[in-house]
Amino acid sequence: MRERMLQKRLGIFLGAVLLPGLAGCGSGKAPQFETDEDVTPAEQNIGERIFVDTRFAEYFALNMTDVNAPLEVGDPVVQTVETPNGPLPGPFLGQSINCRSCHFVVEFQGVAGAGNRTYADFTDHSPIPRLLNGFTATPRNSMHMVGSMQSHDGPSFLHFDGEFTDPADLAKATLTGRNFGWAPDEYQQAIAHIANVIRNDNGKNDPAVNFGCGFSYAKIFLGTDPAIPADCRLPPRYRLDVTSSGDEQIVEDMAQMLGQYLDGLLFQQDENGRYIGSPYDVFLRINHLPVEPIAGETLAQYNQKLLGLLENLNNPVFVDGTYGSFKYHAEPFAFWGAGAGRAEDISEGSRECG
Repeated sequence: MRERMLQKRLGIFLGAVLLPGLAGCGSGKAPQFETDEDVTPAEQNIGERIFVDTRFAEYFALNMTDVNAPLEVGDPVVQTVETPNGPLPGPFLGQSINCRSCHFVVEFQGVAGAGNRTYADFTDHSPIPRLLNGFTATPRNSMHMVGSMQSHDGPSFLHFDGEFTDPADLAKATLTGRNFGWAPDEYQQAIAHIANVIRNDNGKNDPAVNFGCGFSYAKIFLGTDPAIPADCRLPPRYRLDVTSSGDEQIVEDMAQMLGQYLDGLLFQQDENGRYIGSPYDVFLRINHLPVEPIAGETLAQYNQKLLGLLENLNNPVFVDGTYGSFKYHAEPFAFWGAGAGRAEDISEGSRECG
C-alpha cells in the first residue's frame, strides 16, 4: 500500500497542504485542525490497483505472451508524455496504457515544465493507443479527478461534456473503449481479455504489491483468505469467484471498485467534511469566519454574509509560512489582503488567534 499511504488524504492529492501538527492559537504557530483519517476502504485500494494496472489494454492483449509476463516491446503511446513545454519520458515506458497514463499524480513531481497533477494530464487532447476512425487523440484532455464526486447541490456529471453520471459506467467504458485501444466492435474481445487477466493474475507485479497486498486478483475478489489484510479484504458486496463468474460480471465488479476509488479522491477536509487544506481555508479559521453555510442558508446568502464580515474585519490575521506549507510544490503558503505586505513585515502579535 506504499503509494496509497503516501497519497492518503495527502492534503489530499496534491493541491492541498499538510499542516504541521503544532500548538494552537496564541503561540504564533499553526492551528491544528481535526482531519478525517479513517482507514481507506479495501474496495478503494483494490480500485487503485486496477487503476494503475497496465494489462487491460488492446496493445497488451495483442502483444502479450502471458498475462503475468512483461511485454517485449512497450506501446509507443506511453513512451513519452506530451506537455506544453515538450515531451517527457513516460512513467509507464515499456508497458501499455492504463488509467494513470492520462490521470497523473506524483509522477512528475519536481520536474521542470510539469509537476504534480490532481489526476489530469498536461495536454488539450489525450492520446489514444491506436488510430480509430481517423483519430489518434480524444476530443478533450483528461480532466482532474480529485473532488469529482464531492457532494454538492444538483446532479453529478462526469467528463467535461457530462458524458457520464455514474463513475462505474465511466470506468467500464474506459476499460473497454478507445482510451485503452479497443474499437467499438471489439467490446466482447475487451471484456474477455480483461476477465482473463483477472482470472490468471499471479499477484506478483508492482500494482499487486503496492495496492493489492501481494495477492492475486482471484484471491482478492474471492475475499475469504484469512491472510488478506483488512485494507485489502473486500466487503461481501464486491466479492466474486472469478473461476465461475462470467466475463461481464468480472468487469462490472472491477468498474464498481474503480468508481469507489474515484469517490475517495478528495481534497483535505476536517472530520465534518469541511475544507482545511488551502491558505484561504486557514485564513477563515484564524479570523473566526464561517467556513460554510449554516443549515437553511443558501450559498448566495453565505457569500453575502461573509462579504459583510470581511468588510468589518478591522485587523485581519493574514496567512504566511508560519501556518503551514504545501507538500508537493514550492509555492508560498500565503493568503494576503490588499496592501497587507510581506510575511516578515507582519508583527508577531498579528499572527495570534483572537
